[in-house]
Amino acid sequence: MLPARALVSVMLLALPARAELEPVVAHPEREPRVFPRRWLELSAHGAGAAAECSSPCDDTSAWGYAAGLSAVLRPNPDFAVVLGLHRAWFRWRPEGRESRMAHVTTERIGGRVYLKQTRRFDFWFEGSLLRPAWGARGALTPHSVGLGTALGLDAFVWDHLKLGARVQVDYVGGPMGPSEGGGAVAPSQEPLEPPPVRMVLQVGPTVTVVFGPAS
Repeated sequence: MLPARALVSVMLLALPARAELEPVVAHPEREPRVFPRRWLELSAHGAGAAAECSSPCDDTSAWGYAAGLSAVLRPNPDFAVVLGLHRAWFRWRPEGRESRMAHVTTERIGGRVYLKQTRRFDFWFEGSLLRPAWGARGALTPHSVGLGTALGLDAFVWDHLKLGARVQVDYVGGPMGPSEGGGAVAPSQEPLEPPPVRMVLQVGPTVTVVFGPAS
């Protein structure tokens, strides 16, 4: 019995010693993923729109909708050059005429500054020069100049895809230069002056596809 008891005692003493010698495998925390910023971004947005006129325009609805396309050249993570084409539509009922849709189309070039960047989010401010043009059936289509500002927040959902939202305000100057006819009208009808829209506010979602090497 003595040898058996001695053997059990040796085994019991050996167990904790063996446990102490076994290495503890630590599982390192997963490093947060950082999405690369790339040279080229193509962005599309849809929005609800609100218009303000420089003079009373009771014949124009204050609420409408808008859409736009933008190309963003981003050689630096903190700054980008933006080219865009945007259009906002509003219901227009000129006096004595049937109701129709009027629109303001803006060609734009500007710069975008990224105010805050995290591994997934981009928060930015954009300023741009505009070339707006009015349009509607049976109306003159004069051109103008203007200024645009926008704030946006984008979130990476994939290396090459961002979803976000933008708030945009366009300030439109008065018509300048010769106007062009807005389409065929009856001989007894003179082309109409477009509604005096001077400011357009847009709020809506954006979808951005990202291309190219990392900037």
